[in-house]
Amino acid sequence: MGLAGRVIWRYSEANHNALCALGSSSEELAEFKPSDGRIDPSPGDVICYSFRTSELEVVKEEVKGLREIYGDKVTLIAGGPHPSGDPYGTLRLGFDKVFIGPCEEEMAGFLRGEIPKGRKIVTGRSFDISGYPISSDHLPLPKGIEISRGCPHGCRFCQVSYVFGFKVHHRPPESVIQFVSRRGMRVVRFIAPNSLAYMARKAKEPNLDAIERLLVGLRRKGAKQIFFGTFPSEIRPDWVKPEAMRLIREMCDNRTVVIGAQSGSDRMLKLMNRGHSVEDVRRAVEITKQAGLEPRIDVIFFCPGEEKDDRRETFNFIEEMGRMGVVTYAHIFMPLPGTPWADESPQIDPKSLRRIESLVGKGYVKGNWRGHLRILGIRSSLHQPHHSSLSKRLREFPRDDKI
Repeated sequence: MGLAGRVIWRYSEANHNALCALGSSSEELAEFKPSDGRIDPSPGDVICYSFRTSELEVVKEEVKGLREIYGDKVTLIAGGPHPSGDPYGTLRLGFDKVFIGPCEEEMAGFLRGEIPKGRKIVTGRSFDISGYPISSDHLPLPKGIEISRGCPHGCRFCQVSYVFGFKVHHRPPESVIQFVSRRGMRVVRFIAPNSLAYMARKAKEPNLDAIERLLVGLRRKGAKQIFFGTFPSEIRPDWVKPEAMRLIREMCDNRTVVIGAQSGSDRMLKLMNRGHSVEDVRRAVEITKQAGLEPRIDVIFFCPGEEKDDRRETFNFIEEMGRMGVVTYAHIFMPLPGTPWADESPQIDPKSLRRIESLVGKGYVKGNWRGHLRILGIRSSLHQPHHSSLSKRLREFPRDDKI
């Protein structure tokens, strides 16, 4: 038996694509009603939240208010990055159920009444995106089309491998092209942990035929602007090849690409489990420039284990890149639930912050690093360390043989 009430989606800019994915996979079972303002449910309604750790404060207050007014007359369910990493903490906020990881199939099962009411945590296994629609014709266009799901690298600061699995699944070019054509999409961006790994058969070898088939097909079906290798589909440095960058230059509208450097210290890159070196970043930057594109790099400061010498090397690397005309997007480490570094905290060094500010003044550094500091300040009173056994289980579950 299905649900008696409506399905209300608590909308935010951050969960726009989740609405498209889950709403499309379940559209025959329920109509998802987006709500980005006051939620006014009726008894029996289901209210869905998908949120990041940075939204935890807002969600906590909203759920508290809903419970005070409606009690158990409504069902509150949660998914997305933060609930997937900290399901038990999310339940303590007042949710009835938490969905971990990709849950297109599991959401449909919930709406059909197939998931027992007493089952509080639902582990998603909807890893293969080729079997799920991008967005139905009754829902908004996605802000970016997810073309790859999962990541084999398992960087210690990042949730992707631990939420979406270590095996990578891809959406075939034909399904993307058909969607863009049917919906009349004119500006196309992509979502991928590493856009050059799209449809790849071997590590560090871009499948240029598949990428070209995708880009050419989109042009032929009316796409006016195509962005590939930019946020949120950055590029790993060890995948950069001259022919791949030339293809982006010839077929896409972006003149910049974002390369995930993450540190200028080889010691830190090993601690992060990045699987590449600083020299790989230098090589990727040079190849990108030779192709006529402008490289940008990402760097994360104050990661666990980072020492003064590591920061010095990173600052020197940023200076080196800046003299070449390469801008660095600076980030501050934020502990994300479900990752190996979930229980760590950044050791903020005021002197290093002043150095970052000086690099901003030179035009070498941009990014939302100040916003990250504000979020960390908000979270300091909310974050509770996870039990080590729970953190271990959350880190290991995506390695299941079924992935």
